[in-house]
Amino acid sequence: PRSFGDNQDRFHSIVKALWGTGLGIVRSAGHHRGPGEKLQMSLWVYQPERDELLNWASSDRVWRDPSTLDPVPVDWSSDFVASQAFCSGTMVSRDTESYAATRWNHVVGFPVYSYSIRGRLPVGAITLASSRPMIGSVLHRAEATVRNQVIPQLAKLAGELLEPRQSNE
Repeated sequence: PRSFGDNQDRFHSIVKALWGTGLGIVRSAGHHRGPGEKLQMSLWVYQPERDELLNWASSDRVWRDPSTLDPVPVDWSSDFVASQAFCSGTMVSRDTESYAATRWNHVVGFPVYSYSIRGRLPVGAITLASSRPMIGSVLHRAEATVRNQVIPQLAKLAGELLEPRQSNE
């Protein structure tokens, strides 16, 4: 449906802006990506009725068909860093170059929470990815900055974005 495409455009723009904020923090701390290194951010939304995460928006692509959004089970043993971070409630950093199905060779994930009138609710996860293996990734070289500055900022903004709506029940 057209509304899906419009929403994808909107969320893609939001995620690109959020990732721009994160990259700005990394650069201002003196860290720069290596030659040819590609970086990406994805926003994963928790689907509580199915206990799954859905990669809803990404800084490097826009989906046009909702059937192409593959849900990932919330499971620590998942190969998906987003699921591992969501399950553990902490940052997870993995070298993923051995996975043939991805062009991202180093992925950092962390949970996103909403702080609403209902309390602290897990609402999703964010993954940051590099085309370089962990050892050559700016995400690894800037780990302290990512952990102490980028993640809190992105998690706060994403938590506000994913704030559950109040129902009229």
